[in-house]
Amino acid sequence: MTRILCALLFVVSTSLSAAQDFGDLIGTVQSDQHERLRGAQIAIKGLKLGDVVNQYGQFHIRNIPVGTQEVTASMTGYESQTKTITIVRNDTLILNFTLKSKTINLEPLQVEGKVPERAVTATMVEMELVKIPAAVEVITEKEIEEKGALTVADALQESQSLYLQGDSERALAASLRGLRTKYTLVLVDGRRVAPGLRENIDLDDLPTSMIDRIEVVRGPTSSLYGSDAIGGVINIITKEPTEIMTAGMAIRYGSSVYGQAQSPFIKGYMAEKNGGLGYSLAASYDRQGQYDRYKQTVWTDGDKKKLRSASAKFSLDLTPNQIVHFGLDKSRVARKGVRPYDWGDGNRLNTAFRKSIFFDYQGNFRENSNLLIQAYEYRYQTQIGVSPLILGNVTNPLSQTSAPYHLSQNLRQAEARWSQSIFSSHTATLGVEYRKERRYDDKKLVNVENDAVFFQDVYQVIDPLLVVFGARYDKHTDFGTAFSPKVSTTYSPLEHLRFKGSYGKGIRAPSIFELYIDSPSKESLVQPNLELKPEESKSYEFGVGGEYSSLSGEVRYFRNDLKDMINTVEIGSDTLYQIRNGAIDHSVAPWIRPVLQYMNIARALTKGFEINASVKLPRHLELSADASLMTTEDKTTGAKLLNIPEVLNNIKLEYNNLDRGLRANIRLTTVGKRKISDLYDADGYTFLNLYCSKKLSTSTEVYLGANNVLNSDPNLFGYLEGAGSMGAYIFGGINIEFREFNPQ
Repeated sequence: MTRILCALLFVVSTSLSAAQDFGDLIGTVQSDQHERLRGAQIAIKGLKLGDVVNQYGQFHIRNIPVGTQEVTASMTGYESQTKTITIVRNDTLILNFTLKSKTINLEPLQVEGKVPERAVTATMVEMELVKIPAAVEVITEKEIEEKGALTVADALQESQSLYLQGDSERALAASLRGLRTKYTLVLVDGRRVAPGLRENIDLDDLPTSMIDRIEVVRGPTSSLYGSDAIGGVINIITKEPTEIMTAGMAIRYGSSVYGQAQSPFIKGYMAEKNGGLGYSLAASYDRQGQYDRYKQTVWTDGDKKKLRSASAKFSLDLTPNQIVHFGLDKSRVARKGVRPYDWGDGNRLNTAFRKSIFFDYQGNFRENSNLLIQAYEYRYQTQIGVSPLILGNVTNPLSQTSAPYHLSQNLRQAEARWSQSIFSSHTATLGVEYRKERRYDDKKLVNVENDAVFFQDVYQVIDPLLVVFGARYDKHTDFGTAFSPKVSTTYSPLEHLRFKGSYGKGIRAPSIFELYIDSPSKESLVQPNLELKPEESKSYEFGVGGEYSSLSGEVRYFRNDLKDMINTVEIGSDTLYQIRNGAIDHSVAPWIRPVLQYMNIARALTKGFEINASVKLPRHLELSADASLMTTEDKTTGAKLLNIPEVLNNIKLEYNNLDRGLRANIRLTTVGKRKISDLYDADGYTFLNLYCSKKLSTSTEVYLGANNVLNSDPNLFGYLEGAGSMGAYIFGGINIEFREFNPQ
């Protein structure tokens, strides 16, 4: 491992002198109405160099040969503008464009001009979404706002083939395509997030205050990221330092129609680059009151919650082609609520801390050579205390004593990646990775290490055919070695028609939690199993998609064949009694709960279809919809797998009038029924959500929204009693953003 890192550093040192024959170009693009033109294209005449303007109206083109160049800014609906510039060696030039609007008469078969979105998570190389041979969804900052999303869990509620699976601790983790939540890897800017309680990542603990976008990759990506990514990857991408100063704040308040779950929220942020130094700062405070729709019990249906977060990201330009990032993120969440326990009713107080520090170096050299070296540490700590509502015997189900339960998880990782264009048709990536994880709670201390090396080649065989080959080799201290290959392709016989397919293999070793730790609750008792074997997977998918006039859509078939899949299997039941003052309270009926155990299912299957379509309508309207139909099977018993919905469906009608500064949408989300034990099925449910906003000025926008208008009460956590939702929820707020703009 050390030798490989040293070799990569040597390549950097020998390439520095070659990086000085170029310059950089940065700037902004706005309309003649002073609106940022996100999606405008910047191109340099005679060179295969350009950029797409981001949401802040900015662009950045690197490695431009010195001398006189012609630069053109263009966007559908606006007149193109060309300027002549002179690139100076080892310097950065600032160039700003203002484009005049114009009327365009589209031909009947012409697709409306929209610059394709780009993503980086699926291949570690930035590519247009339509070319990536994988199922990728990008959730923008505006879409996060429209959902009233205060946490990442809120932001993912309407994602295709993604189901937020709850547990007895009311945590929410993401299941992709019918696979367990532990098959979904969660990243922040490409860095792993340390798991929390029960080794799941509670997405309801992660705030949205610093998020620029979220990229969701469905399907196996183990060839790049390891066994955690058998089901897919969620990459939370945060805001970068901006070329022009940006500062803003948002204030929001919401409440359920029952006058509960009151949620004041405030966030502030600032970003800027001054010379070679840049920064991006953000902080937020979110408080949600408890809710209790079912008054028949003393248990609170939703916890009182406080979430505070702060983040700081800094950048330093060493040269126009080399940049260093470093920073930290911190958050603290506290929850308090009343829960049923086998000894009686008790108050549960949970405090969780997350902290990460990171450093990375990025070098961009001639002939499209790129190097990334990064190191980071991510810590998760939690304390869970339980106290009785009345006098009685108290046992914390996690610590098995009357004392609070403590858990600490620490993840450290260092990695290096080199990407190089070869013969103009290949983009090869070679990477090495070292990771060490330390887990400590009241019962056990565990340290594990993982070394890995991976390779990928993005091969443009011919103009319409793209093939991506990848493979990864992992060596784990406890569970040996694993090899994870993948091949995928995109074939575009016509400009607006694409066929995509992939095949990948993966392996996942049983976790410490699955091997050693009981999970008791009033709803069930989950037992560990020391005899567990690693899981193996083979995944296939095939899809076809394209555009015709104002229509676009895609159909995909996917299949995951799993060998020795680890899942909970019901092995019996036990009886709980209400305890009052050390004795059984016979006035309360005993509770029979299922006893589950982690087991290797000899073979299991998840498969299904994903369908999505959208159409642009007159009067600034657009209608979009997606549906996922999933089938699961324990190949040994023929039974369905637990906690997997049969149907997931989203429909959205949106109105977007930029001239009047108006946006509005209606969103319908449906989750089908699912099996939660051998005895019980959870019914499906539907959420109807509304949103509208009005731009008062270039810097101020007000909005109003309503979630769960139908007042649905879903069974989110497999509970057999208590509400699963706060009910219909109304929120409103204001966004204020200031930007320094200096037109050339």
